[in-house]
Amino acid sequence: MQTYMSYFETHLQENATPNETKILTHLTDNNRSRDTFDIVQLLNKVIETDIVCDKFLILSELSTHARAVSQATLNQFLLSACKKGNTFLVQCLLLCDVDVNCKDDEGNSPLMLCALHGYSDIVRMLIEKRADVNSTNKNGDTALILSASKPGSTDVLRMLLEQEDLKIDINNSQGETCLTKSLKKFDFDNVQGILKKLKSLQSLEHSYNRMLSEARSTSICLNIGTLFQYIEEEIFNNKSALLSSASVSDLKNVNILLYFQKTTNTQHSKKLVTELLDILKQKTTAVNRLDIEIVRTLLNYKPNVETLHLGQYDKHILAQGVHIGNCELLELLCQHVNTHVGLSDQLMTEVWHQGLSAICDSSSDKLLNILLRYKQDLMSASRGDTKMLETALRNGNKRCVEMFLHQDSHVNLEKYLNITAENNQVECLILILERMRLRENTTLVKNTSRVLHKAVKCERKVIIELLSQFVDINDVYHHKTALMLCKNPEIANILLAKNAKVNVIVGPRHYNAFLFLFSSQNLDNTNKDLHCSDEKTARLLKLAAVYLKHGANVEDKDDKGRTALMLVSQHSQVEQVLTFLLASGANPNNQDCEGRTALHFAVSGSCHRNVEILLDYKADVNMTCHNGTSCLHLCVTTQNLEILKCLKQHCADVDKVDTMGNTPLLLAARAPVVNIDIITCLTFVGCRLNQQDTEGKSAMMLAAENGCTDSVLLLGEKGASVNVRSSSHQNVVDILVNKIASSQGNIKDLVTCVKQLVHGGASAAGVKPENLFTLIRKGQHNLLQILITGGLSPTECILNEYSSTVSETVSPFCYALLKNNLEMAKYFWDISFLTKCDISNKRRVQAISCDLKQNNYTENLKFVETFYNQPWTLFQLCKISFSSRYESGLEKEANIGMMELPETLYEELMFKMPGRQKINLKDVDVDVTMDTDVPVWVDDDQCQYYSADDATDHNYRTPI
Repeated sequence: MQTYMSYFETHLQENATPNETKILTHLTDNNRSRDTFDIVQLLNKVIETDIVCDKFLILSELSTHARAVSQATLNQFLLSACKKGNTFLVQCLLLCDVDVNCKDDEGNSPLMLCALHGYSDIVRMLIEKRADVNSTNKNGDTALILSASKPGSTDVLRMLLEQEDLKIDINNSQGETCLTKSLKKFDFDNVQGILKKLKSLQSLEHSYNRMLSEARSTSICLNIGTLFQYIEEEIFNNKSALLSSASVSDLKNVNILLYFQKTTNTQHSKKLVTELLDILKQKTTAVNRLDIEIVRTLLNYKPNVETLHLGQYDKHILAQGVHIGNCELLELLCQHVNTHVGLSDQLMTEVWHQGLSAICDSSSDKLLNILLRYKQDLMSASRGDTKMLETALRNGNKRCVEMFLHQDSHVNLEKYLNITAENNQVECLILILERMRLRENTTLVKNTSRVLHKAVKCERKVIIELLSQFVDINDVYHHKTALMLCKNPEIANILLAKNAKVNVIVGPRHYNAFLFLFSSQNLDNTNKDLHCSDEKTARLLKLAAVYLKHGANVEDKDDKGRTALMLVSQHSQVEQVLTFLLASGANPNNQDCEGRTALHFAVSGSCHRNVEILLDYKADVNMTCHNGTSCLHLCVTTQNLEILKCLKQHCADVDKVDTMGNTPLLLAARAPVVNIDIITCLTFVGCRLNQQDTEGKSAMMLAAENGCTDSVLLLGEKGASVNVRSSSHQNVVDILVNKIASSQGNIKDLVTCVKQLVHGGASAAGVKPENLFTLIRKGQHNLLQILITGGLSPTECILNEYSSTVSETVSPFCYALLKNNLEMAKYFWDISFLTKCDISNKRRVQAISCDLKQNNYTENLKFVETFYNQPWTLFQLCKISFSSRYESGLEKEANIGMMELPETLYEELMFKMPGRQKINLKDVDVDVTMDTDVPVWVDDDQCQYYSADDATDHNYRTPI
């Protein structure tokens, strides 16, 4: 202490501050010894007399002698410093061993005292020292409640609300919460802060709901219940309290909120006035005096914050006033715009421009007069704005139209005439016509003809009456007359009364008004809801009756020879129209340029009900087009089973042949997706199953080409011949085997189908030699057995891979050995499925043995050696020699068939041996993707080899 006192004396002699002099004088006057300076007395004097001493001195004294002072004494100094708001002293004391949650006689902690007096800096320090924010005094008040007791203590309250462990719903002994306390002090800023804290909670607990309920009751007692409700909606529903009060014409609370927010510098939305005007526009009741006063109040409101904008300068402000439609309100807005000095010329022009645009969208002369009174050059400033003029025309604002036309005499009158006709604005139409008459009569007539079409299309009766005085009623525009555009019988009668002609033929389709009524364009586009609207149907029938009455012919045809009956028949759900035409004398058997009747069109459109109606009116079910196509042909093409049954019931010819030789059954089998139900239905009535087209193909062959095995077997069950051959000499087995060899379709189903056909008597003699060797290569053992029993004969081929080591030709037996298929080779040996070369060509045996040895096919080599070392039986030699005498395939079958041979010998020669075919051979899955060993067949007169691609270009026969 002596050191510090010496410091003061020395410092005073040099340049002591007034505060330092005051402290030293105070110590000297009280005769305090420098050595026994009492820190307690120093702190007392500082607190009681507000002496501001050297901060360094106090901090040094506390750090040196604080331990000599009791904690209770320090706590008292802390409470006193908090009451006085001595921030530095509190900060110094907090560095000592002081209790931040100590209390005075009333139970107030340092935090409560600072919260009560609004000392935000000290509150922040105490919170950092973890002062208890939920501690209560003897009255039950927390720091939060005490902060709400002092108006303007928003900073302290918000600081407390930021604490996570704060209990916001504590009541004091009077039952008050921080929220009710703020309401009683009319501190709405604190009210908003507390409500925001409640909203931030994840879920409102029961105590919080109780707290809100108490606040509502308190607000009602204070006569501010509605105001509190607005504030509550703003916090919880994001709905502006100011706009909520303004929307219900609550001028009193609007003024309160504005006053409160002005004093607290609270900022509004930047488009407050605009938002209020939008609310007024949506009100179901008329704008009243209070609404206007609220708008006036907002327009005159000038907040303290200079950067605050209420949106009163929005460029749509006048347009909103026009849309609301209140003259007094619009005048108020016009006055405000004119008297406001902050608007630029460009923005001012835009504001008035938007207002005039809104006037054009309405039809109020009063509102227009108000705008013109406050802006006399309004129309001239908007000269040349065609969009505004178009808007005025659409809404029938005659006065605006007159003013725009007066300002600009070179507008596109034809365009505006169309707009008036389309929107049925008669007065504006007359105005435009007068303006056009002043220009040129020829232009008037020419342009008005186009407008007439528009008016007819839009069903504008009065406008049609007016325009018909100036134009040719039968004038053609876009290949149509005005009568062709009619959808309303009344409009049609007006035009017909003005000498409109029903039979005028126009356009590339040669339509007249009657035909166009039933065209696809009209039925599909103009009357889209005809199918579900009785009213639309009735109007269409009335129009048709009117046209027939005025000379239309029910049999009139278009450029393709189609009558109205044909045009309607292809549409579904037009039964009433179809019946009307038939009752009016339409002939169902008339034909168009291609020979089609209405029944053809109905079948093509899959319109079952139309087919029934036409047949009831004696339509000929068997009439054909010029290409021989009957209705049944078309029905099979569309695959409509119901119509097929209907045509059958009316005795349709199921064997009708078109110019391509197709019967309905042939077309059904030829379809990309074969419908077995259609084929079943046709076979049920006894159609010719073996009928062939111009290429000689039967229905069974066509079904086989499509891979439809179910249809093939069905036709076989119904009695279709399995051995009918096409012009290319193929039967159904040949076609199916070709698909199997080329891996097309479901191989399993195809193989099963071939087996059933062969067992049913189908000949396999016509199977191509290349397919035989392909099946050997693919391991189709069981199928090969079936084909052999069906008449498949052995034949010779040349192999690309073995042509240098093996003889010129290779038999199936040799090929099986070369492909390491020993079981198949043994099977061929057992049934003597051999060629003459197999038993007579020694060079071949040597070449094959050499090749088998090179490939290490030991078992195959042993079999060959055993096979060729055994003596041949006379029967084997005779059979093989006799069989090889005739060419393979169909010629062999025909030649042997003409011989008078015992049945057993015939079966042996044709390999039809029921006892031997049941040899247990399993199919083998062979990967042939990399196999280049392709068989190539050659005549014996030819010496060169052919590639695999050329193999099918020759007529092959077994070398003799």
